[in-house]
Amino acid sequence: MNKVSKESKTAKAKKCFDAYNHWLKIENKTINYKLMNMKKEEVETAFGNSLSFGTAGLRGVMGLGTNYLNEINVCKLANAVLSYYQKNNLKSIVIGFDTRHNSKLYSRIFAKVLSFNGIKVNIFKNYVPTPVLNFAIKYTESDMGVMITASHNNKSYNGIKISGANAIQISGEVEKSIGSFYAKIDEVDTYNTYLLNQKYKGENIFFVKNKVKKLFLGELYKNKLNKNLNIIYTPLNGTAYKYVKKSLKCSGFKKIKTPFLQKFASGDFSTCPYPNPEFAETFKLCLKCTEDFDADVIVATDPDGDRLGAMIKSTKGYKLLTGNEVGFLLLNYIYETHSREKNLYAVSTVVSSPMFFDMCEAYGIKCEKTLTGFKNIGKAKKLLEDRYGKDGFLLAYEESCGYIVKDSFYDKDGIFALLKFCELASYLKNKGSSVEEYLNEIYNKFNNVYSLNSSISFEGNNALDNMNTAIESLREKGIKSLLKKKITRTIDYLKDKTGLEKSNFIEFQTDNFSFIIRPSGTEPKLKFYIHAKGKNLTQSKKLAEEVLEAIKKEIFNINE
Repeated sequence: MNKVSKESKTAKAKKCFDAYNHWLKIENKTINYKLMNMKKEEVETAFGNSLSFGTAGLRGVMGLGTNYLNEINVCKLANAVLSYYQKNNLKSIVIGFDTRHNSKLYSRIFAKVLSFNGIKVNIFKNYVPTPVLNFAIKYTESDMGVMITASHNNKSYNGIKISGANAIQISGEVEKSIGSFYAKIDEVDTYNTYLLNQKYKGENIFFVKNKVKKLFLGELYKNKLNKNLNIIYTPLNGTAYKYVKKSLKCSGFKKIKTPFLQKFASGDFSTCPYPNPEFAETFKLCLKCTEDFDADVIVATDPDGDRLGAMIKSTKGYKLLTGNEVGFLLLNYIYETHSREKNLYAVSTVVSSPMFFDMCEAYGIKCEKTLTGFKNIGKAKKLLEDRYGKDGFLLAYEESCGYIVKDSFYDKDGIFALLKFCELASYLKNKGSSVEEYLNEIYNKFNNVYSLNSSISFEGNNALDNMNTAIESLREKGIKSLLKKKITRTIDYLKDKTGLEKSNFIEFQTDNFSFIIRPSGTEPKLKFYIHAKGKNLTQSKKLAEEVLEAIKKEIFNINE
């Protein structure tokens, strides 16, 4: 395709083709060849929108163009971080990457841009879990950490997460400052300047020592329980396999099985196209292993090892636990086995189950409620730790399978959470009980509130615009009733005073159920968080499912 100068009368189309023509100036023959051979509709898709910096980094489908994640805008973000470093006189950074396609390449691009300008770069030679990268930030005394990962997204995605010196994901003024630099940088000039410079030999780049990994493993929780638990574990072709396997064995767990095809690092995720431990499909190969291995629990970490998913043996086969249910179990167990401190505290979010906050109130635990995301959870945990000390910390979690169970950690960690969950299961088994019985006791004690999460996705060139239009329309029109139940209260977290930072959430309440609708921070999705209360758990679950169906049909006109 030749250069386009007069393709459209609309401002958006002109901007799209101007961006395309500008990218043709990239001094890389391979990239230039691919650009020149794009069809018109491919140009419109690739350049019709731009990835924006937010949620502590970038995330998107990989491909050429401003609308995709690629080495050009990775280079641009690295330059934005460099500008922030220079403005604030920062000196060093540590960079890690996961098993996804291009993760290693993107990590090297980031390293080159910063090291070329005198920043000391500590970089991992091979892939590592996000929790190990966070641990390395402190060990190397780096000013920031960068993790190349798209977490639980499918293989077409990749992303970049940035954390501060305390290993808390960046937020507030830091995020705004880097975002401001990012918006002003010309990615083509940046790419041509840094990535095509053949003279620089990387004098400021240093590989992170293996000692960091050993020290991380040394931090893992150990206990003298008789750990006679049968465990199936899958890393979903991600980064955490050797860390989890070694830590389980060192902690006394001996009976561990992993689906053979999911042991190995792979960016294809061929056995699990959407490697998200929140969903039952993720556990298909694990369930097959139960045919000849009587597992008590099945546990999974996502590709970068910072989320935990769990299934338990139940009277009706294996049951997938929700992120909230794992939160209930961990809080109850940690509280029961924790030495009694005066100032016990926990952290969760506005979309987590209200039952968690009821538990905290009943146990006298101070519980901080934050907006979603571990940049908010980590910050709140750090403030509570500074106020009350480390010994009173019990748990920080959000419903999307993210947990912190260890003091001095401020980002979600699937590895420590997995060990704690297995410890809980072993403790109950030794008592002649089970995780299912323990969970039912918690539900019965705290009024059987059932929580259900779901979402709807938007596709096409205008996916983000359509998602934003949908939430704004909902905000403007409101909802008067659902399932013939009157909405008694609406809370708009963007406009109403909630005591929290303004955010694009809308909550609707009735007498026996509530739900929150919000846009995803990383994908063109609207997420739903439903909490329902019936006479018993079965009724609560049924009501939550009816509410979800009604949201889709009555509010968004979706008939499945």
